[in-house]
Amino acid sequence: MTDTKKIARLKVGGETLALAFTTNAQVEYEDEMSCDFSSVSDFFANASNRDAAGRAKPVKLSIRTMRALLWAALKGGDEAGKGVSMKRAGEIVDEAGYESVMLALSEALALAFGQGGDESKGKAKAAPKDAEKAQETPVSAS
Repeated sequence: MTDTKKIARLKVGGETLALAFTTNAQVEYEDEMSCDFSSVSDFFANASNRDAAGRAKPVKLSIRTMRALLWAALKGGDEAGKGVSMKRAGEIVDEAGYESVMLALSEALALAFGQGGDESKGKAKAAPKDAEKAQETPVSAS
């Protein structure tokens, strides 16, 4: 199940689509594009891709990359997006518009990597209380 706090929304016509870069969505992207997902997240995380208020600005990517990112994010978003095809992702780009898609993808990436949403505004995430204990507990592979 996708953490609803880490879902970006994209409005297309009368429909609102859920976008999330879950671990599985990132792997789907890597499998499809034969490249490491970190190169994409690094590109979007660049400070020059944010406006003065810290909001994501649209960035320029190849249309192939943008379509694949949207496709992967839809698969990570919710059950409705799990079966989306690459072709349908391209149609959504046409319907929603390049800038709207790029803003939604930027937000989805920021949420996935802890750079967006209400919980990250001026707050540092506290370590779990059992974190120290968990680090001391040895784990054996069976």
